[in-house]
Amino acid sequence: MARTLIVVEGPADRKFITDLARHRLNIALAKADFFELKTNGRSIGDHVFRLIKSSTNSLEHPTCFVLDNDRTTDRTRDAVIQAFSSRGMKLSPEKLFLLPNDGLEGKLETLLLPLVSSTQGEGIFDCYHNYYHCLMRIDEDLGKVDIKEMLYVYSKLLTGEGNETKRNYLNAKVWNLDHPSLDPLIQFLRNHLVS
Repeated sequence: MARTLIVVEGPADRKFITDLARHRLNIALAKADFFELKTNGRSIGDHVFRLIKSSTNSLEHPTCFVLDNDRTTDRTRDAVIQAFSSRGMKLSPEKLFLLPNDGLEGKLETLLLPLVSSTQGEGIFDCYHNYYHCLMRIDEDLGKVDIKEMLYVYSKLLTGEGNETKRNYLNAKVWNLDHPSLDPLIQFLRNHLVS
């Protein structure tokens, strides 16, 4: 049986899913098991659809998708399925998982927030929020909390590595990969990766 190709938005998603699959499913995934859209939050362009079509034999090859649930873009379930359909590829809803939990609006960072496993993390986040509240008194636009930046600071302070593509999510002192908020994603991955 051919290995399932996992389509993700970028290297940060690939790194997280690789560590999660190793920890919760005892599956070693390699870079070749993924197709990275590299959209940087933008719409999926025609050239990417052509690459997916050729890489998956028009989705005939076992393929599943883990994408952000960006209601402000084309990444809602119906929109993604329609986009593939209009290009001659049938994407069934059960092959698509929308982060953070296949229901709520969000992205990888939304999924990561509840996985903070140290009381130090809560303290770091409190300091971070206080910093942004202070900035908001100067200019409201300065006070918008950036979750990606907050997670970078958290990881950097506790491990020395903040880069989302190099984080060690297997470090249980920093990340709780057994958190129940991951159960929907684990079930989705189990359905597609475990034979």
